[in-house]
Amino acid sequence: MLLSSGRSVREGMEALRSTARPWLRWHFSRALASLDANPSDYQRAFGLGLMPKAIRAKLASRLDSKVTFAEAMVDIATTEVELLEMRVKVSAALTGYSLVILLGAVGVTLGVGVMTMGTSLLEQSDQSRLIQRANNR
Repeated sequence: MLLSSGRSVREGMEALRSTARPWLRWHFSRALASLDANPSDYQRAFGLGLMPKAIRAKLASRLDSKVTFAEAMVDIATTEVELLEMRVKVSAALTGYSLVILLGAVGVTLGVGVMTMGTSLLEQSDQSRLIQRANNR
């Protein structure tokens, strides 16, 4: 969003740094210091802990195709959001199925337990068994 608003990468990072938590503010400061040393080496600046290696690899491949850094970042952001959304949907479905299976197993276990206890209590309260026990004493 900051890149598509017309701001430079540096301005966007400085705006994010001003509102970030201390840990992220430190990472932004390192990246900005790296950009001060090498103004056009965005990969190195973002390689200082701001991006996972997989994202940096995608960024590098996009930058090899002669697009600008801002275009590459916007492209990665949109594709990664779609991939993340798909992963969340798959995870939610698996969690839902797992819960259904777990609750089904608990229900079957409780049902078998109730039936076993009911049968056992019924056998213990059978009149002929009670008479046999009384006679054996």
